[in-house]
Amino acid sequence: MGRKSSQKKKSETSVQDTPESAESAALTKRRRALILPVCLLLLVAIGSGIYLTYLYVEVRAAPQGVSVQSFCNVSETVNCVKVAESPWATFIGVPTSVLAFEFYALALLMVILSAGGRIKIVAWDSLLFMMMLVGLPVSAYLAYVSIVLLKSLCLLCTVIYGVNLLLVLLLAIGSKSSLGALLRDGLGELGQRARTSNKMQAALVALIAVGASQFIWLPPMIPQRPPALGHDAAANDPWGNLPRQGMTIGNPRAKVTIEEFSDFQCPHCRDMHEVMIKVMKAVGGKAKLVHHDYPLDHHCNRLITRLFHPFACEAAFFARCAAKQGKFWRYASILFSRQDSLTRSYLESYARSLKLDEKKLKACVDGSDAKNEVLRDIEEGIRRDIKGTPTFFINGKQITKGKIGEVSFWTRKVEEALKR
Repeated sequence: MGRKSSQKKKSETSVQDTPESAESAALTKRRRALILPVCLLLLVAIGSGIYLTYLYVEVRAAPQGVSVQSFCNVSETVNCVKVAESPWATFIGVPTSVLAFEFYALALLMVILSAGGRIKIVAWDSLLFMMMLVGLPVSAYLAYVSIVLLKSLCLLCTVIYGVNLLLVLLLAIGSKSSLGALLRDGLGELGQRARTSNKMQAALVALIAVGASQFIWLPPMIPQRPPALGHDAAANDPWGNLPRQGMTIGNPRAKVTIEEFSDFQCPHCRDMHEVMIKVMKAVGGKAKLVHHDYPLDHHCNRLITRLFHPFACEAAFFARCAAKQGKFWRYASILFSRQDSLTRSYLESYARSLKLDEKKLKACVDGSDAKNEVLRDIEEGIRRDIKGTPTFFINGKQITKGKIGEVSFWTRKVEEALKR
């Protein structure tokens, strides 16, 4: 009986919680509670890094003298673009925003895989804590550069710095009773796994190789900032002193009318734009040129059913609104010279280079009048059975043959039209 009682007590003792098992359960519970806030903070940092990378590419693609707009350009002292334009925006040719995105994306992947049991590192919080400690001095240095050297604060950069600091504090507070373990366990586990697992070794080698290689293959992929606006379009008027009114340029009483149906994203239209500048100067007051919009863009042209010139419609809307401020022909010259940069931010920056009233321009572009005018031109082009751009008419007769790229061809056509 005594032996049975003794065995029963031993059995009961074996299933009782020990201080070590209770502490381990509490640690597991704390880690589970940290997963959601940690992942959300990392997603904020990743999103900020993605947008800053997009902004950096926009800045690099913008011509010299053309400012890129962003919601975080609050003032001269709070300006993401000013920071993106600085030499500190890259590290060995790679945008620092890309490095930030990669750093926090790697941290998020590690948390998800570890917490989900996909990789055998239990102390993911410790490993993350060490990563964020490494990131702190980097954040501090970049903040110093921004505030002290550039004297301009980048809002989204500050968000990333804040995420870094918050993660350090969150992890430290969550493990305040075992800070030593927080500093020790993650690296210990990682080292042990690296020593015993061929897969872990291969993964670490691949990670280091890819990370190092990006300093070779990524910089050439980043666009080089183009020179200032071609043909001095912003500072000088390529059309000279030719009289103009709205979408018409040249002698308003001229007997010869040249009509063009054109698309601001069409390379052939760009070439003919340069030709027509020379033609109108050559014919003097004998002819006038009338512009009609015919964007080959499915956003506004009902005959276009696939992606072709995706920025042509909006470029036409902006040009119409520039016309309402008397700057159509100068604005059109800029659009043709910058066909590879016709997103809305660029269209707005070109308007600023011509000192157009920004409020009036925005109201016009977002309104219906300019859009309806473009749509009427498109319908007129459809009625005239236009097959492509550019298409020209002289006194209503379509020009279908001839060396239209030569100025002499047009001067001859104008003289012939005068004789009729």
